[in-house]
Parts: sequence; structure tokens; C-alpha cells
Amino acid sequence: MVTSTAHLPCGPQDVVMKRKAGGQPGNRNRFKTGRYSKRTRALRHEIGELKRAVRETLALAEAARKARVR
Repeated sequence: MVTSTAHLPCGPQDVVMKRKAGGQPGNRNRFKTGRYSKRTRALRHEIGELKRAVRETLALAEAARKARVR
């Protein structure tokens, strides 16, 4: 009987890749809700910018109110 210590070649199904958060590449179901579409991501970005602007404006208004009260 002859045995070998040579490694067997592995196929692409044997390679394990780390998964990322969100819809995986090739997964068409990730578009069902539209959460990951360019349009929705751009909208969320714009909403974030508006919220930051409102917070900044409110902080300035509060500072002006405190300065006026004194």
C-alpha cells in the first residue's frame, strides 16, 4: 500500500470568505425593500445633513437666547 502526504487541490467551494454586513454580492433579495439602493442611501445621507444643520441652528438659537436673558 502506498500513501501520499501531498495535499489535494481544493475547489472554489472550499474557500471561506468573511461575510460583510448588509446584502451580499449576488443576493438579489437585498433589493426587495430598497434599503440598499443608491437612491435610498443618498436620501439617508441628505436627511443626515439636514439633521446636522437643524441641530447647529438650534444650538445657535439657544446660545442667543441665553445671551439675551442675562
